[in-house]
Amino acid sequence: MSLKVIGAGLGRTGTYSLKLALTDLGFGPCHHMEEVGKAMPVQVPLWQVALDGRPDWAAIYDGFNSAVDWPTARFFRQLHAAYPDARFILSHRSPQS
Repeated sequence: MSLKVIGAGLGRTGTYSLKLALTDLGFGPCHHMEEVGKAMPVQVPLWQVALDGRPDWAAIYDGFNSAVDWPTARFFRQLHAAYPDARFILSHRSPQS
């Protein structure tokens, strides 16, 4: 399985709604920050290695067709290099809202 859609927006910019929409549109399952919390013993070490510059994207996103929210958004440049055919969505909102 390879990522088809990657969200580059930070949390609180509609990322959970985007996750639900991607799933409804057939791009699920979608990796979201809640997946890190659900599988901390597996996910946290993988993300720590990614922060050290040695990401294993296949292991991090095993079983997922899309990804949104943190920590994915932190790595949008690296993910673009790893998944050049993926579509990227940048969600944002005004600081006032």
